[in-house]
Amino acid sequence: MRFELILFAIFVTLNSFSQALSGTYTVGGASPDFPSLANAVNNLNSAGVGDGGAEFLIREGTYELAFTITAVGSLDRPIVFRSENNDASLVNITTVVNDDVITIDGAAYVTFEYLSISVVGSSAYSAFEIQDGANHININNCLINGSSGNLTAYAGSCIYASENVLATNCSDIVISDNTFIGGAYAMSFDMVNAVSDSIVFMNNFCINQYAGGLFMRDLYAPEVIGNSISTNQDGNVGYTGIGWNNCDGPGKIIGNYVFATDNGRLNYGIELNSSAGETGNPITIANNSIQVQNENSICYGLAQSNNCNNYRIFQNTLFISGGSSNGNAAYQTFTFEPDTDFFNNILITSSEGGTNRCVYIANSSGINFIDYNVYWTSNAGSNFTGYFGGSAYNDLNSFVAETGETYSLSMDPMMEFVIGVGWKASNELLMNTGLFIADYSLDIDGNTRTDPPSIGAHEVGQISTSLIQKNTSEIKSYVSENELIVFLSNEISHIKSLRLYDMSGKLIDVTVNGNNHNSINLSVSNIARGCYVLIINDEDDMVYAGKVVLLN
Repeated sequence: MRFELILFAIFVTLNSFSQALSGTYTVGGASPDFPSLANAVNNLNSAGVGDGGAEFLIREGTYELAFTITAVGSLDRPIVFRSENNDASLVNITTVVNDDVITIDGAAYVTFEYLSISVVGSSAYSAFEIQDGANHININNCLINGSSGNLTAYAGSCIYASENVLATNCSDIVISDNTFIGGAYAMSFDMVNAVSDSIVFMNNFCINQYAGGLFMRDLYAPEVIGNSISTNQDGNVGYTGIGWNNCDGPGKIIGNYVFATDNGRLNYGIELNSSAGETGNPITIANNSIQVQNENSICYGLAQSNNCNNYRIFQNTLFISGGSSNGNAAYQTFTFEPDTDFFNNILITSSEGGTNRCVYIANSSGINFIDYNVYWTSNAGSNFTGYFGGSAYNDLNSFVAETGETYSLSMDPMMEFVIGVGWKASNELLMNTGLFIADYSLDIDGNTRTDPPSIGAHEVGQISTSLIQKNTSEIKSYVSENELIVFLSNEISHIKSLRLYDMSGKLIDVTVNGNNHNSINLSVSNIARGCYVLIINDEDDMVYAGKVVLLN
C-alpha cells in the first residue's frame, strides 16, 4: 500500500502543475511530461503560462478528445502546440463523438503548427471554433479535415469564428499554409456584434468544401492572399469561392486561384457585399485567377453590390466557363461612386446565351478609371458582350466609346488548364499589352512582370506550374519516332513517379522507355498533338513540373 501511494505521489508531481507553465513540454509517448493532450490542456488552463511561454511537443499518435483553451499568453509568453516531428500526418487530433474538436475561448497568443485536426461525422461541427475575444491566434501548416456532410451552415466550417458575448471580437488571427478538406467552408469568420481586424488567410489549399471556400463578415481590412480554392461539389448551386459582407477598410484579395474541378459548381468566384475601402486606402483585388462554372444556374467571376466603394481591381483573370442563359457576367458591379479603378483584367465568358456578358457595369458613374482590359466571349459567334450605364453592347468599339478605354482589346486569351493550379491564359499576343504597376511587379505565381506586362493574372510566356511543387525544373522536349524525349535542367537519378496530364486534367497513360538522369524517353503512341503537363517525383520527394508541347 505504501509503494502504491509513493507511485501516485510521483505521478501527481510530474503531471499536475500549481505554478504557471514555462518552457518546453512533451505530450504522449514514452516518459512524457504530460501523458495525454487533455492533461496538458487542463494544466495550462488552470496554471496559466509563465515567463518565456510554454511549448507543447505532441508525439506521434491519435488523440481523441474535444477540448477548450482559455489560457491567455502574451507576446513574450506565447503558447505553442505542435507536432514533435514537425509532421502534420503523425499527430491526429479528433473526437470520439460529434463535437467541435478545439475551441479557443477568449485565449490569446496561441499557435497550432504541424497537426492534423479532424471532425468526426457529417454534422455541423468545426475543427476549430474561435470565440469570445480570442486574439493573436496562429494556425499554420496543419491538415484540417472538416465535416463530411453536404453542409451550408457556417458552424460546419473547418474553422468557425464567432462570438457568444455581445460586442466582443476576435482579432489578430493568421491562418496560413494549411490544407483544408471538406466542411461547409474552409473558414467562416462572422462577427455580428463587433468589428474584428488583422485577420489574414494566406497560402492555404481549400479543397472540396460544399458551401464555399471562405466567408468573412464584419471585419476591418481582412487579407486573403495566395490561396488555392477548388471544388468538385455539384449539389450546391450557391457555392462562393471568396465572400465578403460588411468588410470595410483597405482590405486585400491578392494572388488567389478559385476554380472548379470535374463537374464542380460555383456561383461566385469573388462576391463583395457592402464592403468599402477608404479614400486614399482602397480595397485591392489583384492577380487573382477565377474560373466559374455552374450548369443550369447563374455564375459570376467577380461581383460587387452597392456600397462597394474605393476599389483598385487589376491584373485578374475572370473566366466564366459555364452557366445558364441568363444573368452571367465575368465582372458585375452596381456601385455608384466614381472611385473604382479597373484595368489589366481579362474577362471571358464561354457560356451560351445572349444575355451572358464579359462585363456588366450598371452605373456609368461607378468607374473612375477603366482601360487595358481584354474582353472575349464565344456567345452567338461574337467576340464581345458588355453592358455599361443602362445600355448593352455587342462590339468593343461601341463599348469603349462610352467607357473611354483606349488600350483595351478583344481577343481569345486561349485558356489552358494546369494541374493543381487552375486556368491560365496562354495567348502570346497578351504580352506587353498592360499598364505596368511598380508595386505589383510579380504575377500570381511570383514571376517577374515585364514592362509593359501581360494583361491578366499571369505573365504570359513564363513557365510556372503547381503551387505545391518543391522544386522546378525547366523541361524541354521533342518527339522522335513515337517517343517523347524530355530534357530537364536538373538531374534525376531515380524516378519515383511520373504523370502526364492533358490540359483538361485527364491523366494520360505513358510508358517510360529509358531514364538517363537528365532525359527521359516516353512512349507517345496514340497521344494527340497539343499541350500537356509533366509532373515527376524523385526518390528524395522533389517535384519537377513543366509544360510539354507535342507538335507531331
